Amino acid sequence: MPKKKHKKSGKHSKKDNKLRNTILITVGILLLISLVAASIYYFTKSDHPCGDDICTPNEQRNKLCPQDCNDINNRLQPVVIELSNDCDPEDYQDNTEIFKKEFDDRTIFITQLLVPDIMELKDDDCVIRFSRPNESQVFLNEIKPMLEEERNKKIQELKLNRTIHRKDVLDQDELEDFLRQQHPDLPDEAPEGGIMSPYQLYVTPENQAVIDYLEDLETKEEIYEAALSWVWVSETTLNNEEEKWLTPEEFLEDTPSYRRNPARGSIASDCSEQANTLASLLIASGLYDETDVRVVLGLVDFGGSTGGHAWVEVYEDDEWFSLEPTAGNYYDDDLNRLITVDTSTVPYEYFRYYEFPAITIWYYYNNKYFTDVKTQRGNAPTTWKQMAKSYFQERITNMQNRVNN
Repeated sequence: MPKKKHKKSGKHSKKDNKLRNTILITVGILLLISLVAASIYYFTKSDHPCGDDICTPNEQRNKLCPQDCNDINNRLQPVVIELSNDCDPEDYQDNTEIFKKEFDDRTIFITQLLVPDIMELKDDDCVIRFSRPNESQVFLNEIKPMLEEERNKKIQELKLNRTIHRKDVLDQDELEDFLRQQHPDLPDEAPEGGIMSPYQLYVTPENQAVIDYLEDLETKEEIYEAALSWVWVSETTLNNEEEKWLTPEEFLEDTPSYRRNPARGSIASDCSEQANTLASLLIASGLYDETDVRVVLGLVDFGGSTGGHAWVEVYEDDEWFSLEPTAGNYYDDDLNRLITVDTSTVPYEYFRYYEFPAITIWYYYNNKYFTDVKTQRGNAPTTWKQMAKSYFQERITNMQNRVNN
């Protein structure tokens, strides 16, 4: 007898579908609630002065992040701000300005603000960027290419690579041999304040010609401006020699009447004379003493051209920064004419903010102290072990260190 065919019952399928629909609806509701909660948290957090982006793990470790929101709101924090020059920095500062530098299109400064005020910087159209202490290295990394680009444009504009192309300074060993031959009787060692290197003989703050030149110069800025009025002329053009070092007296009094001087009547020579004389003037002025002014000889990079160079560094606020006296007028050997430079674009503190493009330092010296950087032979004070740095790097790093400590 054939088997009976049984119809499949739909009873269990309907139950399964109903259960499945219930689960899907429940899950959907939960997801919607989670999404709404996350959105509320996100927008509340971004505007809340006690959010995670204000109280950092580093601050928690150093007990700098009170749990009481009122304590946080009332606590001043250091902050570095890069502000468009369309806006007034005074609107973003209290009476605790730490550092400020104005550029053509922006101002960068460090100040202290209340935490809610820091939060408002995020949505401020005037603020290009800002950084709290724990983000200072990121800020430095972001602005460094901008500063280097602006500095390199200035170097190109001033054609400072002329000092390299015309070989103002011989290679280190050649220069050392040259000056030793000029002054064979100098000792290799000397007590503090003694002459131990021939380079020192070319910084002469007590010379009468140097003192007389200072008669109408009262400030360091005026002295530097006078230095920028000197004319850079290559060694071969001025002296018809590969290398010749003049004393500050010879440079100031004799070179204007040199027969080969293409800028007759003007004080003229290359970087070594200009650096040695500027250092002599600054020391003779009494604005600095011998511990705070030094001539530097070393290798530099001027717009991709590398070679020996001489410049000056001064010590202020426990830090060194560079002065470049050859940034003024110069004689262009290729064009056979004098080039006049707008020296107002290279103020006294220019390389306080833009890092000087030194590659290797050979020697530091003045009339009293000398240091061979490689061998550490010398008699200079301990502060001479420091190298010149951009004040941006120093100030912003110090801001971070103060908080971390």
